Amino acid sequence: MKPFYLFLSILLMLSSCSKSDHAADEGTDEYQIANGYYYWSTEQKIPLWSDDSYYLVQLKAGHKASDLDSPFKEKIVVAAEDRFILDKANFNAFNQVHKQLIEKAIPTYKMKDGYSLRPTGNIVIKLKAGVKLTQVLLIVDKQAVLENENEFMDDVYELRVNDITQTLKVGNKIKESGLVEFSHPDFFADIVLN
Repeated sequence: MKPFYLFLSILLMLSSCSKSDHAADEGTDEYQIANGYYYWSTEQKIPLWSDDSYYLVQLKAGHKASDLDSPFKEKIVVAAEDRFILDKANFNAFNQVHKQLIEKAIPTYKMKDGYSLRPTGNIVIKLKAGVKLTQVLLIVDKQAVLENENEFMDDVYELRVNDITQTLKVGNKIKESGLVEFSHPDFFADIVLN
């Protein structure tokens, strides 16, 4: 009978250890990175956390942020043609009234220190010497399209990700391909003026 109790005690101890270890892992940089919540900057993976105080909204094809009715248009923090950012309260109200217009919506991100980063759904890349843009576009396989070319820097391009929920994944895939100097999601960030 003693071997049975010993076995049961060890099993319970291992079970409780693995649960507490997992809970501790969820708040770590490593956990965020392992789950795809990161972007590359200065050759390092920068972990991100979900921040549901703001949402990036992507409208369905044929709809534009500029066509929205006035109460919501005035609440938009940042707008592109078919994408915009709303704070949580206004996003919830917009979602109730215009759910049929929404293709995708995701919470924005924050850094470990709480600094907010609001993705635009675009990625800025700089090709390595000798690499052609077509090579990068083959890697992303229609997940992103060329938005524009930087007129001030050679081989710098802005790609527009078709599905905003895949912005980090596509940006990281490009960086990790080894074809680019950098691949960085385009973020809106708060600027504090002194």
